[in-house]
Amino acid sequence: MLSNDPVNKQLVSGISTISTHLDIKNSPIQGKGLFTTHVLRNGTILFQIVGETFRHEYNPALSDQNPNWIGIGHEQWLQLRPSDIAIYLNHSCNPNVIINEKLELITISLLRPNEELLLD
Repeated sequence: MLSNDPVNKQLVSGISTISTHLDIKNSPIQGKGLFTTHVLRNGTILFQIVGETFRHEYNPALSDQNPNWIGIGHEQWLQLRPSDIAIYLNHSCNPNVIINEKLELITISLLRPNEELLLD
């Protein structure tokens, strides 16, 4: 679990660095997920994802090869380490966060406490 301390702290888990209030909790979507502990405004940069990027044509079997790959563009993928905090991002067709060109995870709506971060 990440810090619930009201003062922002920096946590390094795997390779992504967090400087916001998030918890890792059981997700109704799948396994564990990242959840807010405070209100987060639209456009809040949560953390920068750091990983190896590579090109590979889409194939449904990709997730069997490594479930820690995130699609970041057409045939472009980001490979995360199993210990990285970003592996707790779950998929939704109605996302509330996106990854920008700097590989920063950013809110795209107002998030309330205990809301799961969802990425498309």
